[in-house]
Amino acid sequence: MISSFISLILSYLVGVVLAHCFSVFALLLILPALAWAIFWQRGTALWLLLIFCTLGWLNFQVRESWLLPGPTLLPLDKAVAITGFIDDEPQTKGNYSFFTLKVKNNLLAVVSKKADLQYGDQVGVLGVIGEIESLSNPGLLSFADYLKDQGIGYQLRATAVPRIIKRGGGSVLKKISLKVKNQLVQIPAKTLPEPYATLLSSIVFGSKAAKAPIEIKDTYKKAGVAHLLVASGMHLGILVGVCLFVVKMSRAPLWLGVLITSMINLLYALMTGFGPSILRAAIMAEIMLLGLLFEREKEIYTSLAISAFIILLYNPKFMFEVGFQLSFGATWSLVYVAPVLVDKLKNIMPKWLATLLSAALAPVLVSTPITLYHFSQTSIIGVVTNLLLLPWVGVIVVLGFVATVLGALFLPLGELINNANLVLLWLANFIVLTLAKLPWAQVFLAPPKLPFILGYYLALVSLVEIIRQGKLPKLSKFHLSLVACLFGSLLIWNIALADSFSGLTVTVLDVGQGDSILVETPSGKKMLIDAGEAEMGQRVVVPYLRRHGISRLDLVVMTHPHEDHVGGLPVVLENIKVDTVLEPGAVFKSLSYQRFKELIAKNKTKYQLARAGQVINFGQNCVAKVLHPELPLLTDNLNNVSVVIRLTYGKFSMMLTGDNEQEGEQQILTRVTSNLSPVTSIRSLIFKVGHHGSNTATAVDFLEAVSPQVAVISCGQHNKFHHPHGVTLKKLAERGIKVYRTDKNGAVVIRSNGSDFSIVPSKT
Repeated sequence: MISSFISLILSYLVGVVLAHCFSVFALLLILPALAWAIFWQRGTALWLLLIFCTLGWLNFQVRESWLLPGPTLLPLDKAVAITGFIDDEPQTKGNYSFFTLKVKNNLLAVVSKKADLQYGDQVGVLGVIGEIESLSNPGLLSFADYLKDQGIGYQLRATAVPRIIKRGGGSVLKKISLKVKNQLVQIPAKTLPEPYATLLSSIVFGSKAAKAPIEIKDTYKKAGVAHLLVASGMHLGILVGVCLFVVKMSRAPLWLGVLITSMINLLYALMTGFGPSILRAAIMAEIMLLGLLFEREKEIYTSLAISAFIILLYNPKFMFEVGFQLSFGATWSLVYVAPVLVDKLKNIMPKWLATLLSAALAPVLVSTPITLYHFSQTSIIGVVTNLLLLPWVGVIVVLGFVATVLGALFLPLGELINNANLVLLWLANFIVLTLAKLPWAQVFLAPPKLPFILGYYLALVSLVEIIRQGKLPKLSKFHLSLVACLFGSLLIWNIALADSFSGLTVTVLDVGQGDSILVETPSGKKMLIDAGEAEMGQRVVVPYLRRHGISRLDLVVMTHPHEDHVGGLPVVLENIKVDTVLEPGAVFKSLSYQRFKELIAKNKTKYQLARAGQVINFGQNCVAKVLHPELPLLTDNLNNVSVVIRLTYGKFSMMLTGDNEQEGEQQILTRVTSNLSPVTSIRSLIFKVGHHGSNTATAVDFLEAVSPQVAVISCGQHNKFHHPHGVTLKKLAERGIKVYRTDKNGAVVIRSNGSDFSIVPSKT
């Protein structure tokens, strides 16, 4: 009965995957099979499986197509006055408030000036509704994609502070939980010093309640224990277990204990945001509690299957979120992989140590492909860190939760308990900091293809079964051939899905109001030109490089030392091996530029000054020629010291201009037309427009000398400089030049085989 039920749920999951991967084409396979099963098969098993598969497909399609907000119900790109209810707890950052506004059946992401707002408030908002503003780069999840997965399709930029019409709306249960949470999260801050107050709040209530600094998150990620800073099923399981223990010790009736524990389970899940991990754990806990009443508490696989089915019935798109995958993967590893490891390891070590080691190793074995796929990284020392921390993490969670609850009633009591907890927090944090500093603590790789991941899990299951049985299974020639064909097909698909392009690729990254361009040559050389502002180096440039398996750059070009070009380069130098740096050498006292120079010296990176006439040969007929700057430098305006490069590959050519303005452009033209320059022409098929499309760049004579077919402008959405300027756009339009803009098109990927070229924008 159990296996049949799980089979039905697995069929539902298959339907969800088919809908995600093949959309409507999957129905052409499902419906004929369903008709055949119903009308020509006597048994009901097959057609029940196909019905559940069809249900999964239909549910995903409904969520994907019908329930997303549509433009027909909302006036776009116009000033409007809208009334709605705040659908989630508002967040404040600086002088701005961010909240979700529910207007009839539509959800809007609202950005307004700072206001005293609460969940459930009915408010009136004046503003403009438009597409969600976010950066868009290949392989990186955009903020717009994240919001759309939450059912939020558009953004409203308020032009005035929202007007509160009525307070007190929304779900009563959610309001109570938010109020309780907001009171409780203050207790660690009042009873512990930093960073331990933030650490305890993150461990007990999750990242939504306590915003841990990015430095702490990165450190815990390097050590392989980032899950400790996120309210997860482990935390909830500990609290539920302790609650049941207390109820049992008090000798209360079982039904009362189940009721009390269920209330705590629901309240904690609400307080932490009902993410996939907590939702899965809460449902599993409830199934377990009901199982206690009916003496069926050991059916762990049934509990896991039911919780997955309920979550994915509500929203099948959760299946493709990393939190859902890691949550179920970790649970599966502990109930399937870990017991087999314990049985083998207990023969060579004490059982308690075997249990501890298996609990640390099994989740790593299962989660590594998932973390590589989503984040292009994994932690080598994660097993060691988890092994050292597992014994007292539960104690930290329980003491922290008890101290927080009691501290809300009587603060000195909470402070007393947290003083004892501080020792454990300090020791845990010390271990994490120490291990995170070890060489190769964190490894970055290009994300594996789906066939490789599938093959990995098939191999893992096969290995576990071999270990369980203690011998290799005896397979017939037919089964051996079948296994060989399966793994062979996965290998072939993995190779087929790999990017086999061997020409020149130039990616103009979307870094907002700034520049960052990655050049990948046919010979495998990598050149990065600028890295946007400091935040963009952390958010976009380094993640993009890692996502594409780039751990080393042959050349980094800093065009000029303004913040929107040099700001992100220190982050690049801190995280990526760089062979050579090329820059104009203009004196500038910004902190980013000084840090850039310090890291060059610290890393002993080869350093060169860029001067007109330099030629960089990347091999295979791919050459970069420096056209600017030349001495004396035009230091009255640092934009005019920008390194300008003309990149050629066979018949393909691209002009890369930095922020060079008209004075610098004229210097290039003068040099090219003189006898001093070996360059006789600067004509280029692609033109990266200077200074983000400002009217102080792209003079008519320079534009006509370049005579491009395509222009690319790197600029930010709604930037304060109003780039690109209408005058520049008019010049380009009058000459029939096709324009791509990162503020509208996202990152722009240009590929050439040396004869022709193609352009693929992230957004159309």
